[in-house]
Amino acid sequence: MIIGKNGKRYSTVGFNCFALPEIRKGIELIGNWRLRQKAKAGILTILLVWTAFATPDEIRKIMEKPEKEIDVGRAVLILSKDAFPEIGIEQGCKLFDNMARGVQAIIDGSKDEVSTAHKRIGALNTFLYRPGPWNQAGPNKNMVFTYDESSVEHVQPKALFVPHMIYEQKGTCSTMPTLWYIIADRLGWPVNVVRGPGHLWVRYKGEKQGNIEATANGGFIPDSQYIKDMQISKEAIRKGVYMKPLTKKEFLATLMVNNAFYNVLSVEDSAKAIEYLEIAVKYDERNAEALSSLGHLTGNNEMIEKARDMGLTNHRYSQEFYEKRKKDLQKKGN
Repeated sequence: MIIGKNGKRYSTVGFNCFALPEIRKGIELIGNWRLRQKAKAGILTILLVWTAFATPDEIRKIMEKPEKEIDVGRAVLILSKDAFPEIGIEQGCKLFDNMARGVQAIIDGSKDEVSTAHKRIGALNTFLYRPGPWNQAGPNKNMVFTYDESSVEHVQPKALFVPHMIYEQKGTCSTMPTLWYIIADRLGWPVNVVRGPGHLWVRYKGEKQGNIEATANGGFIPDSQYIKDMQISKEAIRKGVYMKPLTKKEFLATLMVNNAFYNVLSVEDSAKAIEYLEIAVKYDERNAEALSSLGHLTGNNEMIEKARDMGLTNHRYSQEFYEKRKKDLQKKGN
């Protein structure tokens, strides 16, 4: 059985994905990622390959490439080195590759008569969010990801990066859609990341219900609900600040705001933060959050004012959103 949109389940009669060599290989590699223990400083020591901290120059080289040549997963790992300098980039890419193979194996083994898009979305949701042999990482252990509810109010700087999510098996509204997108991109699916105020989700092109909310097990949420919950203005939508499918470069530019945030708060390196933000606004002129942050760090009031005129929205949610969240938490507690 695979989980489709809106939590709908589809049967996969007679399919034993655990028996597939592609899955076993993926499980093996996932397990290796999780065998490492945390260092005293709380840093995830994955793969024990020291690759040094990320540098804006590395990202510049990636952003100079044509869109088709950009490996999103590799770029995300390079950005993650700011918080996790010991991660192995090549091993991380292999992990993403094997996750993609695991998802494809679920699709290939499914006999469900649903659209290609629904089958793909359901398979990836199942692989990431439902325990089973497809994501087994050891005896009685599964690599299942859930949303960190505490991140709605406060996000720890390290939690902004995918390696933290891999270890903790809890993600944020940035890391969860990022991992979903990385795997889908490796499989060549027609998907983009969409940006809201302090929030990201994935959109499958050409689908009426194409929004994929990774923090809710990959379920569908309509544009109208995002706009209402996040109080997004018509001006911000018209100018492409929010609700617009992002190119790979625009997506990476959006993540660079996280790197700037991390460098300012955790290592007090404003100069490096400014470099990231300068790259971000160069490759995404509609990135109001990057523009505003750059203005604040450099004391440029014109940038701050321009970001406001573009429709920059504070990271806040509607009262209805908080009421629904409170009810959901109460249900989980019962």
